[in-house]
Amino acid sequence: MVKQFSVIVAVYNAQNYLQETLVSLQRQTYREFEVVMVDDGSTDQSAEIARQFCISDPRFRLLSTPNRGISPTRNLAIEHARGDWLAICDADDTWNPHKLEKQAAFIAAWDDRAHGPLAALGTAGYITNRFGQVRRVEDLGITTLEDYRYWRDEIGQMAMINSSVVFRKDLFFEVGGYRADYTPAEDTDLWTRLAGRGVVLNLPGRLTYYRMHGENISESSYVRMMLNARRVRANSGRRRAGLPEYSYDEFYAHLAEHPEQLARLLRQLRHEMHYYVARNRWNNGRRLGGLGRFLRATLLAPERSLRLLREGYLHRLRRGQAA
Repeated sequence: MVKQFSVIVAVYNAQNYLQETLVSLQRQTYREFEVVMVDDGSTDQSAEIARQFCISDPRFRLLSTPNRGISPTRNLAIEHARGDWLAICDADDTWNPHKLEKQAAFIAAWDDRAHGPLAALGTAGYITNRFGQVRRVEDLGITTLEDYRYWRDEIGQMAMINSSVVFRKDLFFEVGGYRADYTPAEDTDLWTRLAGRGVVLNLPGRLTYYRMHGENISESSYVRMMLNARRVRANSGRRRAGLPEYSYDEFYAHLAEHPEQLARLLRQLRHEMHYYVARNRWNNGRRLGGLGRFLRATLLAPERSLRLLREGYLHRLRRGQAA
């Protein structure tokens, strides 16, 4: 049973979206929550926006630090959290009004004796652009115990929308919190380690809106993010085998033992990066920048780029979004 959620909002130069994010928290139909915000040295009006919510709503609190990065900022917020369950919401994302209500009901109905402890619970959702327009759905699966066991044991990585996840605070501290050296895959690393302490699932309902506005860290650090995702999987296996985990440099050195394979991997990731950025630029109305990035992706892998473009178009056509 959830006594209270502590919603964790790390804030850094988010003035364009923060108001909408915090209003979506206020509109939650489930009322038993607090919001712990940490301003990570913003140089815009983010802190002032957050401060106004603290004045008008006693559930909101604001801490401030010099800029340290996303993992230390979230860890600090969680140290000050009062709830027994934590909920992450990035400062540019939003929630369906019933999100916490549905997660609280699922947690209340969960049977620890039958299934083991529930460690974390996410949701499906939508990808939106900088204007808040839905561009595609994001359904990552892992909705059953069988899915959970397969992803934990066979894949070694848990797939969740970061801003959708609620998780147990006691288990968060048991596994050591967010680890900064995994940024920008620090969330995937956390969910995967939590999966070793309890069940990690996603609700199939689309209750989270993840904003891809073209300035996300996942875009600016795409290659490192994907290498860290591979490191998450490698270290998951190493933990099960009782071996020490790879640092980023150690993992890269391990990959470099096979230089031809590493070169192919890096080429693939650079292609994915250009295609990823091209799609985000296009979806945000920056059509010239999107075409330029798509050209760079096509130069690296012509057939794959055209196949992805065709698959994306057919998917939108099926959903009535091709225009």
